[in-house]
Amino acid sequence: SKTSETCVVQTETDEEVAGTGFSPTCLSPNSFSPGPRSARPDGGESADPGLARLDLARTRGRLAVRRRRAGDRFFPLGSSGTTTLKRFFIDRKIPRERREDVPIVTLDDLPIWVVGERIDDRFKVTSETTEVLELRASQPD
Repeated sequence: SKTSETCVVQTETDEEVAGTGFSPTCLSPNSFSPGPRSARPDGGESADPGLARLDLARTRGRLAVRRRRAGDRFFPLGSSGTTTLKRFFIDRKIPRERREDVPIVTLDDLPIWVVGERIDDRFKVTSETTEVLELRASQPD
């Protein structure tokens, strides 16, 4: 069940994420329990590309949304190690002209969610998870 506690997603500047097609709408810690609102037990991705579920205990720090930066690295869910966002976008066949528009959720400036694509494996929900941080990005009306 949801708690009334909420977190704030910071953006560096309005221009930083303007035109990305997504805007963060809520970050809410939830008690972890099996069911339709929880991540798959294997830590797999949600069927909703605008939804990320992360282990709350691992996400302590400053959350922000920004565009990608040269040299950004992350550990895509299910991969064997870290990669650059540039390589991730190429491997996912994301068109070059769209790459700058993909919002990146960061924790203390470390990319943890490429919105609409994949979370960082180090922050996934596992059998050890007791609370889930749910991040939802929505397209503007």
